Amino acid sequence: TLFRSAHYNEKRRQLSKTQNRGSAKDPSIGLLDYAFVKLTMDNDVFTETFFNTYKSFTTTTTVLENLAKRFIGAKSCAVSITRILNKERGKNMENSANVGAARFSGLFDVTANNTRFPAWDLKITERDELNYTYIAKIQIGTMEAILHLVSRHYADFTDDLSNNRTFLDVLKIMDQEVNDEWAKRLNRLEKSDLKTNSHHEMIAELEGLHTILKDLFSKIKFSYQKQLY
Repeated sequence: TLFRSAHYNEKRRQLSKTQNRGSAKDPSIGLLDYAFVKLTMDNDVFTETFFNTYKSFTTTTTVLENLAKRFIGAKSCAVSITRILNKERGKNMENSANVGAARFSGLFDVTANNTRFPAWDLKITERDELNYTYIAKIQIGTMEAILHLVSRHYADFTDDLSNNRTFLDVLKIMDQEVNDEWAKRLNRLEKSDLKTNSHHEMIAELEGLHTILKDLFSKIKFSYQKQLY
């Protein structure tokens, strides 16, 4: 999942810093962090299995509506990831300062304090950090699922006329977000007063992700129109 990927990338950066310092050990890195990379899943098989079986417990309209919620709620989910990461990072710093503190295991208790994860409808405040990379990757994952549904399971749309209406609504939402909102975000970031290398690297990464989003939108639209006519 995106959350696991974010966690693993964070741990990899910490491990790299530790190795660069020589023999110094970071108490926030546990044995599980070295094995974390081995926990993988074949997403293609999972996706195909889901779309081959979902009609046994739900409808195409419901799937489309929930995929739309995931796409729209990407910002909320990204904030929920950042909140948890920042919270755990703060705990690790406190533990590091305490003599004899237990070493962080590498696992997050996302259910602590009644935390909902992932959260798709959070109330985002001005203090919240927006990680645009998370947002883009969540939207990419959602659009990949929609493309799979349209290109390989278009016959499912014929079960109910409302499926096509729902899909066209979802398509309009994606069009607005991918072609308008992302262009505005990138423009604001490029005009920012920040001129650090990390800021330029972030913009370059987001531009690459935006290209993927636009490509996926074009493929979804083309695949739908091709099979519709």
